[in-house]
Amino acid sequence: MATDTIKAILGIGDCDSDIIRRFTSDSVIFLEPINAKAEELVTAERSYDELSRCIASVLERISTPDDALSNIREAIEDGTLSIEEAISNIAFVLSAGIDTTVNLIGAGFSNIVDKSLSASDLHDERVINELLRLSPSIHMTGRVAAEDILLGEHLIKGGSMVIAVLAAANRDPCVFDKPDEIDPYRRSLTPLSFGAGRHFCIGVHLAKLEAQIAWRHLARRLPFGDVAVTEIEYERRAFIRTPRRMIVRQAKRRLGA
Repeated sequence: MATDTIKAILGIGDCDSDIIRRFTSDSVIFLEPINAKAEELVTAERSYDELSRCIASVLERISTPDDALSNIREAIEDGTLSIEEAISNIAFVLSAGIDTTVNLIGAGFSNIVDKSLSASDLHDERVINELLRLSPSIHMTGRVAAEDILLGEHLIKGGSMVIAVLAAANRDPCVFDKPDEIDPYRRSLTPLSFGAGRHFCIGVHLAKLEAQIAWRHLARRLPFGDVAVTEIEYERRAFIRTPRRMIVRQAKRRLGA
């Protein structure tokens, strides 16, 4: 769903979905260079090259005048963007708009089952915001201090790299009362699941909508009161929370129930 949605928005419906999914999965390693293995980086670069060829071929074709691809093509023609810059930006949007949303849906589903939420709960925007607080796709993000700044009793020198742990901030007991619980009535506080300030994610509304639709669909197909998540296996990543494997068991219903 996430792949098809972004493809439709960008106007690259002809681009092979398997190539896109392969790239978004492999490219996550670029966000975790500390943990990256040489072969993983090589694989990610190959996936990017494969995607680049796919995007380049799509850019050469005629598209509808009101899609994003037409605007990108115009920017190339008037010299605002080079073809390399256009491909790089499209690849970035694909990576940011697919893998993180998929991770959000998976991790959020686990919390929905664990907290025994109902399908009707998922129509409440406050519940959705709480799920996003508990299950952010990106757990950490890096920043460079523009100048010296005093944070508590710690002096951070200008130019220093700072790692902000968003997932921990979202469960800070000094900010959120009973942080591990879903409370749609807690006082209005904005979690850091999508960043803040100038770094706030521009795709926040799309990600929330996709997650909400996916969760509601799952609720109709698989009543949450009858299921349990018995095991979750995550990718060995620090920055991105990626469920690799999830085992869900459904309780047997008695005849006539």
